[in-house]
Amino acid sequence: MSRGLPFERPQPCPGITPLLFCHDQRSRWGLEKLPIPPSEVHVRTLAKEGERGIFFYFTAPGGRGEGRRHFWRFYDLKRDRMVDNRFLITNLIACSPDTPRVVGDADVFAAQEKVIADILASVQEQQALEAAPKVLDPLQQTVITLLRSYLNSPAVKRADVREAMQRLRQPMTHTAVWELRGAYEEFQTDPDIQSLVVFISKLADSDGGSTKGTNDRDVPLSREDLHLVCFDFVWS
Repeated sequence: MSRGLPFERPQPCPGITPLLFCHDQRSRWGLEKLPIPPSEVHVRTLAKEGERGIFFYFTAPGGRGEGRRHFWRFYDLKRDRMVDNRFLITNLIACSPDTPRVVGDADVFAAQEKVIADILASVQEQQALEAAPKVLDPLQQTVITLLRSYLNSPAVKRADVREAMQRLRQPMTHTAVWELRGAYEEFQTDPDIQSLVVFISKLADSDGGSTKGTNDRDVPLSREDLHLVCFDFVWS
């Protein structure tokens, strides 16, 4: 059924043996944030009025080598569109245990190829957005200007000032900016440039800045990384 993509669960279709998401399964399936009791979520081949599509669930290794990523897709054959919103998909696949089962008349493999392409494209797009240059907070520019005026000051090492300026040229997290603001306000009250430079050197690494190592970056997702857990028809 999966064209060689490995399953993480037994291969029989959940449409024949309905899946009940128990408490200990919700995290594994990426359901822990869904606002529905686990006892009410079943996945099986559904007979739903006005719907005609196939639900796919894939997992893949975490982008930074930790944990796993969960990908839900509903290929809407009736409208020829891809749905990736989990809340919308949950409304489509949630059912009672006695919901009638049907077998949809569709090419599962063709739909699977479109789903895989959509997952890979969406991950690539997200990684491109994260890698794109981000706008610096105005406060960073202000502090850089301040530090520049101390490049030739005997009160602090020139190399330390340049390193602090380089760090400030990288986009920072909101938390880091908030901490920098506090240090800058303190400097205005007590202008200790050495303390300010040391503080900047200890700030948390920026989002996507050059101080991040290769291991902290998302690893590109390939087709071979995807594991098909299950697929199901939603049909009328």
